[in-house]
Amino acid sequence: CTKFPHFKNEKVNAEISVFRTSIQNYLYALEANNNKGMERELKKAKKSYANIQNLRKNLHKNEDEKLNSLMVKIKRNITFLEDNYSTSKK
Repeated sequence: CTKFPHFKNEKVNAEISVFRTSIQNYLYALEANNNKGMERELKKAKKSYANIQNLRKNLHKNEDEKLNSLMVKIKRNITFLEDNYSTSKK
């Protein structure tokens, strides 16, 4: 799992913890072929992602850029997993 830096804004850090937990649970569900668990955790991760996007407004520019870079990588990797998982199940 990607190691997130610690940000000065504690609300951002708290939401990142929620996001990371959801992503980890999504990966566990994916590994276990638990479709309901995957859907549930992906929904939680998307909600947390949206919360982080809103909280980014409160960060300094350099922190915002760092966070954005990490979030884009994670989003791209989840999309890759979804695409490949769906393809393998068809």
